[in-house]
Amino acid sequence: MFKARIFTLYPELFPGPFNEGLFGKALKEKLWELEKVNIRDYATDKHKTVDDTPYGGGSGMLMRPDIISRAIEDNTKISEKIIYLSPRGKLFNHEIAKDLSNQKVINLLCGHFEGIDERILTTRNIEEISIGDFVLSTISISVIAPRFGDVKSSRFFIVKLSIQTYSDFSILVNF
Repeated sequence: MFKARIFTLYPELFPGPFNEGLFGKALKEKLWELEKVNIRDYATDKHKTVDDTPYGGGSGMLMRPDIISRAIEDNTKISEKIIYLSPRGKLFNHEIAKDLSNQKVINLLCGHFEGIDERILTTRNIEEISIGDFVLSTISISVIAPRFGDVKSSRFFIVKLSIQTYSDFSILVNF
């Protein structure tokens, strides 16, 4: 079974739209699983602080790498792909959706504030993906686009719903 694990400061946003339509049906039929990880649960102070000023200076606040690191260590395996949804990442497209649909588990890291500390990206080999050149109030909303893309691209989802037995949803788009 395919699993999407979302690391976020706003777990209450999910499953949200994933509970509706074909995605909701597939979720209810246990064709895929959605797991939420509240990053704030890994903060160690009494205020559950997850942000700090940038290492080396700069404006704004970043999510702390120690907290993100603990959340990742407690919830992922080394072989699992981790994606940071970022405006400076590679633009999400059908090819990326196809690649993601071949993964058994995808970990989606949602930033907040001015983003996340760069050190966590380099030490964890985290891939950055962008859904476009625009600003969102919380990057957690951006999780929806890749999930719609790779769930629709995956063979088990299409076959189980008896749409067609194609391995690539783009074939159906022309109907």
